[in-house]
Amino acid sequence: MKNLIYILFIFINIFGGISVSAQEYSSFVVSRKDGLSSNSILCTCVDHLGFVWFGTDHGLNRYDGFETLTFYHDANDKTTILNNIITDIYEDNSGRLWIITPSGISYYKRNLQSFVSVKADKANLNARLVFECDSAVWFTSSTNFYLYNKNSEEIVKQAILYNRDDIPNNTFNLQKLCEFDETKLLAAISNYGLFLLDKKTKRLEPYLTLPFSLYNGLENIGDKIWVASSFSGVERINKLDKTRQRFTVNNSGLSNSIILSFKKHPITNTLWVATDGGGIYEFNSEFTLLNHFQSGPLVNQPLSDNAVLSLYFTKRGEVWAGTVRAGANLLYPNNFENFPYVNGSTAGPSNKSVTKIIKDENNTLWVATDGGGLNKFSEESYNFQRFNNLGINKITGLVPFSKNILLVAAYLDGLYFLNTKTGEYTDAHLHPLLKNIKKRNHYRLEYDSKGNIWIMTKELTRINLKRNIAVDV
Repeated sequence: MKNLIYILFIFINIFGGISVSAQEYSSFVVSRKDGLSSNSILCTCVDHLGFVWFGTDHGLNRYDGFETLTFYHDANDKTTILNNIITDIYEDNSGRLWIITPSGISYYKRNLQSFVSVKADKANLNARLVFECDSAVWFTSSTNFYLYNKNSEEIVKQAILYNRDDIPNNTFNLQKLCEFDETKLLAAISNYGLFLLDKKTKRLEPYLTLPFSLYNGLENIGDKIWVASSFSGVERINKLDKTRQRFTVNNSGLSNSIILSFKKHPITNTLWVATDGGGIYEFNSEFTLLNHFQSGPLVNQPLSDNAVLSLYFTKRGEVWAGTVRAGANLLYPNNFENFPYVNGSTAGPSNKSVTKIIKDENNTLWVATDGGGLNKFSEESYNFQRFNNLGINKITGLVPFSKNILLVAAYLDGLYFLNTKTGEYTDAHLHPLLKNIKKRNHYRLEYDSKGNIWIMTKELTRINLKRNIAVDV
């Protein structure tokens, strides 16, 4: 079985942490060799269950670290995606996954593995930009907002109001949105510049005229606004007096002027610039270069391609970089300790294939393996204690179940409880909440932020421990 991709990054968070200074990075690559429908990655999203979604120029892909599930448009099936070109993927605060295509917008029905197209004026909602605010998800077209109410699940159309002296055309291209303050959004409009959008009235008021036709980044950070355009570098705007400073190949660490994506890292607050041919650049708040990621044979050249279309930051701070022709790259810093497998040694895990790592309520680290059973890591002795009695060696899932009890999934075997105090395994299928889960399956287990346990086989079951119920989703 293939190792779960997030194992490395749990070690980063536990043993290393993340630094804003320059450091070496490594890369994990997912491409057509791993089952992706295309190596051209237009967008990425990691949902609340841990699945990584890749939007490509030829289909939608869901990757779980083991295998890839691919979705295509079928003109004869209304439950498929609306187009094979996926321009954006967005999961809202309620957990609904939205798929944006040139032919319209749909959302994913997890229990059916199908899609529901969103209608507006009895036609597919064709919008480019998605933004979430309060209880609604906003979609934008040329001159309208479409607000999806998460409570009523209704779409409300609302015209974008503006002064014709500011925007003389009947239609315009609103390309980027970000928060400006509690009552306003900052909007970047092609060929006209920056506008402030009132959240209640949906009226645009001019903020700053800029000549750019294509915006690939907009960030509001403290007393500065950052704007990235495709061919004109990066602009830093002082919000107090609206003075501007432009950074290009002539006065910064940039060596490529074609910018495809520009975003602020949510944890380090560094600025990341993805380019067409120059790789990725990481800058601090003064726009001093910290890192330059490229494709090449050296350790500090971790990318699979120097043309990078998209950037996505996970909640833990890892960076997914979607390339033009060489798949998706997951960048992670080399600031973790290595615990290699050595046969017979307790200085490392009991098998070189690690499938899951968790911490229990006692802050104890547990490491599951594919072939060596379960390990408990001691931070005092830096040793691994084995738990592979009953022949439970191939572990595909591991989550906390109750106090001093872990739920363990054994490959093509069954579900077991491990008592962390005694080290004894018992049959979990005897528990009332788990009695309907079939044995001898390929299991995957996840524990979400609301305290639910998700059991994935060919079916999906949610265990709500607080309410003591099991629900087939």
